[in-house]
Amino acid sequence: MCGRCDDVAVAKCRTCLSFVCEFHETDHRRSRDTQSHELQSLADFLAANPHSVHSKIFCGLHPSEEFTLWCLECSVPICVRCSLPSGGSVHATAGPPPRQHPTEPLSLSSQRQLHELHNANEGVKLKYAAVIRGMLDIQTVATRIQQQERLVATQIGAAFDRVHEAVEQRKQAMLKRLAELVAGKNSTLNRQNQGQNALWVRAWRRICCLTH
Repeated sequence: MCGRCDDVAVAKCRTCLSFVCEFHETDHRRSRDTQSHELQSLADFLAANPHSVHSKIFCGLHPSEEFTLWCLECSVPICVRCSLPSGGSVHATAGPPPRQHPTEPLSLSSQRQLHELHNANEGVKLKYAAVIRGMLDIQTVATRIQQQERLVATQIGAAFDRVHEAVEQRKQAMLKRLAELVAGKNSTLNRQNQGQNALWVRAWRRICCLTH
């Protein structure tokens, strides 16, 4: 983080050992007091100093002061002078009215934040495990639904086949019965027709006998 504002640091001054953001890097290069300073990009600094996160870091506003406090209101590391009204920082003002941001030792803040990160990491692990279990449960339910779908589809197909077969059998039985009824009616009509013909023949013969 920039030693002069709350923006992210992009470079480190190798002369005054302060970290600066993009805006204050330009200001650092143009200012008469610091234009001769040697600036190094943060990426190059971290590449050359992989263990720099554990080394001492000095205040950009007070280069001779090491960061030893953590401003609880601004959530940034500060030096002892930054915490005093005479330090000229935004973390403490002489007033009126006088105002001083609450602070805690940087070591205590680091331990607290590491503890919070550890707890957050454990929480993420638990949530991740719960998500995995949930995904497996969903996959199991989805598989069961697919199996049930196939089973129901098979049962529906079989039921329709049975219904179709029963309807076809009923159809054939009704057609057979209809054919039998028609045949019976035709046979009855034929017999009646033959009887009528026989009556007409006998009547005609009687008429013929009477006329001769």
